[in-house]
Amino acid sequence: LSSGAAHSSNSTDGLIRRGLLENGLVVGVVALPTWLFPHASASTALWLLAKGERPHSDQVLFADAGKLPAAKEGQRRHFAKDSAERLLQIFGEWQGLRRREGEGDPESVPWCRAARYEEIAEA
Repeated sequence: LSSGAAHSSNSTDGLIRRGLLENGLVVGVVALPTWLFPHASASTALWLLAKGERPHSDQVLFADAGKLPAAKEGQRRHFAKDSAERLLQIFGEWQGLRRREGEGDPESVPWCRAARYEEIAEA
């Protein structure tokens, strides 16, 4: 989604966001770096959705993927292999799907932050 859709004053966007949150479907939001889509002028975010019981069912984990290391091939930039794996690891741990020995809580990562649905609704 366009990052603007996350806080747009458009009533339709607001109804969709409210419905996703009220139904507990939003697991996480990943802010993607602007260099990922070089021909697009709008910043983008990846919304992670899930149904059913899960850890942190009343929270959303926000991550700024622009803080991850990038690789460059010619004129194109992309996430370094380890960067994409780290992002998957963090969200896997957040959802209780993966746990690596010695790894900390995903919330301890400086470019991640968890927020309760109520906190998001008030913002």
